[in-house]
Amino acid sequence: MLVVSGCQFPNILGGSKPQAKVAPAPTSSTAPATPTIKITPKKEFTTPAVNMKQEIVDPTMARVNNEPIRKSDLTDALIKSYGRKILDEMMVLEMVRQRAKSQSIETTPKLIDLERRGLLAEMAPNALPQNREALLDYLLQSRGLSKPQFEMILERQALLRQMVDHNVEVSDDMIFQEYEFLHGKKVTIRLISNINLRIMESIKKRVQSGEDFVMLMRKYSEDQASLANDGVIGPFTKSDQRIHPKIRDAAFKLVREGDTSDLISFYDQDDVYRWYFLRAEAIVRADGTSYSDAKFDMVESIQKRTINQRMNQLLDEIKTESKTLILDSELRKAK
Repeated sequence: MLVVSGCQFPNILGGSKPQAKVAPAPTSSTAPATPTIKITPKKEFTTPAVNMKQEIVDPTMARVNNEPIRKSDLTDALIKSYGRKILDEMMVLEMVRQRAKSQSIETTPKLIDLERRGLLAEMAPNALPQNREALLDYLLQSRGLSKPQFEMILERQALLRQMVDHNVEVSDDMIFQEYEFLHGKKVTIRLISNINLRIMESIKKRVQSGEDFVMLMRKYSEDQASLANDGVIGPFTKSDQRIHPKIRDAAFKLVREGDTSDLISFYDQDDVYRWYFLRAEAIVRADGTSYSDAKFDMVESIQKRTINQRMNQLLDEIKTESKTLILDSELRKAK
């Protein structure tokens, strides 16, 4: 064993034992040295003196290096970022609540939950419930909506649903149009419209000679409704009442995508006589579903859509009749 300053250690290296120097034993007049240990005091976070009156009026939400972030700071930032959108939702909900109260109509958590489930089922009819919730979170995030905003929308819809008539008479003609839209042939077209026949005849010849239809449409078309969608209309069926009969007839004569029509003309909704030139962008064939198999689902679909249309009409009516006043100048300027 090695003895060093009064301590023994095993000779882990092996070989001959080296002669260690033995420290002299302490005498009564000589005390062993005591090691000095320095202890650094722990830096503690100290809370500064609090102005209780200020804390009541404008409480501190957080601190950064003892500097406060107050509730007013947070509120100002939130109002500037989201205030007008949320205020608009709150005002619309209050309008609907007042109308419902005048009719002795109230909503309940159960009705709001039914509204929520119905919306999720429409969004993702084949998804599992837990997947629908995840889809809802994604949808809210993509549209910049918060959960509180969504809850306000659900309450509003639940109240509107109670205020509209749920009796919907579904005619055979309505069912047939629904069947054609869901399961029949559909066409999507791009069109060029102009009041000048000579210009339209020139456009038709230039397209037949190989010039680009889209470029000519963007240069010469005067139909503002279709121009908002780069000239595209559809998809629509042969019985779709939203489309002028002459356009429907011309579109359904087109056999292949890329086919163009003859020039057609009629008076538009502003009583202006216009010429039209069509090109087939997409043709979707009928899917083969039988009318009898789809009839029940189509009746239910028509009823739901009609009730939703009535709810939207009622909401527009309530907004028109309500008087609102935004007192805050910053919120008045925000959009």
